Amino acid sequence: MKHGGQQGYLRLYLTETKHIKSKKRPVDGWIRTYRRALGMPRDILAKKAGIAPTTATHAENRELSKSITLKKLEQLANALDCDLFYSFIPRNGWPEEVLTEKARKLAERDLKGKNIPKEKYDQELHNLISIYLDKKISEIWKEEQQKLFGKKS
Repeated sequence: MKHGGQQGYLRLYLTETKHIKSKKRPVDGWIRTYRRALGMPRDILAKKAGIAPTTATHAENRELSKSITLKKLEQLANALDCDLFYSFIPRNGWPEEVLTEKARKLAERDLKGKNIPKEKYDQELHNLISIYLDKKISEIWKEEQQKLFGKKS
């Protein structure tokens, strides 16, 4: 599927994730919690997953220590008749909000010190934000790149 560059990826991301609410992992992990909710003994889970019972125990523990692989999680999810789903859930707003705020800061910086009448300032600010988002998306990250890497691009 062709996504159409950054804007296409942004639309796809928003479409796929906007409805998700942040969920915390259960204290005992998803595997153990769901298996117990089903009342499924660990040896049955292991047999359905095609692994040894000790491997199932290790997998439950590795999930808790965040060292389990996605492949193993998917294998156990399938054995639990579940689909594995993972995503990044933004802490500071969805990508469009983050980009708009970064563009706003750049636009405000660009307008600072210019003698723009107050009644035209909001329109100028809006226009600059739109330019950054539509045509200068790479500019949004240049200042951060310089801070992180000490270079200008």
